Amino acid sequence: MTEKSDAHDANSERQKWLAILAGATPEELAAAMRQLDHVEIDAIELRVPESGLALVTGRVGATGSPFGVGEMTVTRCVVQIGAHMGVGYVRGRDRERAKNVALADALLQGDRKHEVMATVIEPLSAAKAQRVSQHRATVETSRVRFLTMVRGD
Repeated sequence: MTEKSDAHDANSERQKWLAILAGATPEELAAAMRQLDHVEIDAIELRVPESGLALVTGRVGATGSPFGVGEMTVTRCVVQIGAHMGVGYVRGRDRERAKNVALADALLQGDRKHEVMATVIEPLSAAKAQRVSQHRATVETSRVRFLTMVRGD
């Protein structure tokens, strides 16, 4: 493989785990990070958790011109563990959650990647899949099938 495709694969993998981390509920993420209590994490906070606003944009018809939908509160944090820098961006004002995302991101780039994948990412991914499945089941009970409805003529 080329150097460019290796970098693309690494970025793609990182995007996936950041999406899983940011999409986890605060309780799930905190519980998963507690599983790493035995790991000594010597992190330097390059950017302490701070909240601010981000502009949310949309597109007309999903492909047209972009427009501003509104603003959303986000919290960000940047930490460094050894030579690896981890970032955490989450919706809302949860500083602890943003820091946990940043810590996990930095750990996933280092020597403990396989351990963090097994103890944090995989359980969070399974929990998300279960939440999506439960939501789909709930929605399915109220689905209206118009082709099977009988007209009242």
